Amino acid sequence: MQEWLAQGASPLDLTRETHSALAAIGLLAAYVITRHRFVGRRAFEFLTMVSFAIPGTVIGVSYIVALHVAPLELTGGSSLLNGMYYFRGDVPLREFAAAQGTIVGLGVRAFGRRILPELPFEEAFFLPFARQFRRELDMPLILLGGINERATIDGALAEGFEFVAMARALLREPDLVNRMATSANAMGLCVHCNKCMPTIYRGTHCVLVPEGERA
Repeated sequence: MQEWLAQGASPLDLTRETHSALAAIGLLAAYVITRHRFVGRRAFEFLTMVSFAIPGTVIGVSYIVALHVAPLELTGGSSLLNGMYYFRGDVPLREFAAAQGTIVGLGVRAFGRRILPELPFEEAFFLPFARQFRRELDMPLILLGGINERATIDGALAEGFEFVAMARALLREPDLVNRMATSANAMGLCVHCNKCMPTIYRGTHCVLVPEGERA
């Protein structure tokens, strides 16, 4: 890895290739498990799932142990079963496929609708779940998930959330917070196309913002 980085590759390149390799392995394992019957199939399926689940679980627990200080950001859990659970809105399969290598890209085109089922966007889509934590916890909490309107922020603060977090709305409009500070009716311009997601491998940005105007 050090030699690869020394040749000019970036950590993002390494991340992309690693994710591509893992996705290819996952697709191959899924094909073998669903298309073939053989002795030890169930054990193979279990071990395959464990190999994917344990690293994320260990990392998640490590984060909790290392970062168990207030405030707590209510992230919504794991996206293992549905990568669109955190985002809601359109699923840019063509852009996802183009951002991957040839083999993985073909897999995304073939199985993308199963891997990334579309979930309709709703303003503050995690709020009903976050309220359950607010009722039970005294510590400061951060609400996130589809926050695009000043009214949503005002409502969250009134319900007892100390902070809110925003992401895609700010990629689309970096000065949105300043605009919200001066207008109670301010709303973000993000259309929830989610085409910003495949750009993580080359510098995350909103594709609707002209290159010369990006923050």
